[in-house]
Amino acid sequence: MGVTQAIKYEGQNFNVEVNRQNKMLEDVDEHMDKTKVKMMKIDGRMKNLIAKSNQCYMWSVIVLELILLTLVVIVL
Repeated sequence: MGVTQAIKYEGQNFNVEVNRQNKMLEDVDEHMDKTKVKMMKIDGRMKNLIAKSNQCYMWSVIVLELILLTLVVIVL
């Protein structure tokens, strides 16, 4: 097998690999678009929830969670 034949096979392998990775990137792009739409919906729901909820209650829950987390870390 000559050098040109080996280069030809390498070029073909490179082409196959690039096409495969392009397909993978397209799949990732599609999933990212779907995830972005879901995140926008969730963001809207969170903004609604925050607007409707009592700030004092929310801070109380956050402080309680931090206390519980601290206790769990200390115990373990």
